[in-house]
Amino acid sequence: EGDLLYGKELEALVDAPGSNLDLDLAFSRDGPDKVYVQDKIREAADAVWELLRDGAVVYVAGAAGSMPDSVKAAVMAVATSHADASRDGAPWVVHGKVVEAEELARVLEASGRYRSECW
Repeated sequence: EGDLLYGKELEALVDAPGSNLDLDLAFSRDGPDKVYVQDKIREAADAVWELLRDGAVVYVAGAAGSMPDSVKAAVMAVATSHADASRDGAPWVVHGKVVEAEELARVLEASGRYRSECW
C-alpha cells in the first residue's frame, strides 16, 4: 500500500455523504498474491461496461511496461463482449457517432475518454 498516493484523501471522497465513488485497488508487489488492474477490470466486467456506457473516462497511470497494454486489452475486451450482448441492443455512440466495438479503443482515445500517463 506504499503505492497508494493520496490514499486517505481518496477514501474520504468515497466515504463522503452522497458519494457514488468506489475505490477498488490492485497491488502487484504487496503480499504473496499478485493482483493486477486488468484482473480487477475483468472481475468487475458488468460494472465497467455500465460505466463506459454512461460516459466514463478511463485514466491509466503507472509503469510503462506491459501494464498499459494489458489494461487497455481488458477494457476493450469487456466493452466488445458486452456491446455484442447488450441488454438493450443500444449501439456505442461517442460524440453523436455510432461506433463499432472494434474501433472503440481508437474513438475513446480520440475523444479523451481513455487516457494513459505511463512512464
